[in-house]
Amino acid sequence: MCRRLIAAIALILLCSCGASAQSLDSLLQAKDAELKKLREEIAEERKRISELEKKEKDASQLLAKLEKEEKLVRRLVASLGEKEAMLERQLKKLRDDLRSSEIIYQNRLAILSRRLRELYKDGSQAPWQRLLGARNFDDLVNRYRYLSAIAEQDAKLVQEVRRRKNDIEKNEDEITETLAQVSSSRRQK
Repeated sequence: MCRRLIAAIALILLCSCGASAQSLDSLLQAKDAELKKLREEIAEERKRISELEKKEKDASQLLAKLEKEEKLVRRLVASLGEKEAMLERQLKKLRDDLRSSEIIYQNRLAILSRRLRELYKDGSQAPWQRLLGARNFDDLVNRYRYLSAIAEQDAKLVQEVRRRKNDIEKNEDEITETLAQVSSSRRQK
């Protein structure tokens, strides 16, 4: 910039010293060419600055997006941790239910086994023979009620044993599924 100023002053001095009009025109043309070249350089610099600003803006946007993604990933990991804790609580409850069901199942199965042993031991008489062994009509009705109550209780016991067995199988399946979900949750982290 200083050189240009000095050149402009020198030009003015030359002009004032009686330089010819022709040399002044050639100097002006040279000056115009130099100014044109400077304007082009300024335009190029402005273009580079604009591109750099755009790249900087893109980089800052990318950084903002990455920060947002990081926050989302942190929330996801926290949510997965919470889900894993809930699944582990559910797994504990299912295991407790399974133990309880197995204990009840074993008790009912033992009762049913005793009942079947008793029937086998007393198996020489069929239920209808017991009814025919009644001494009178009241005894017959009482024996019928008694045999009906025993038969109903036996049927309920068999149904409960089957239901408990199904519950145990269902609980085992749920435990397996919950374990798979816990494992999956841990892998997702």
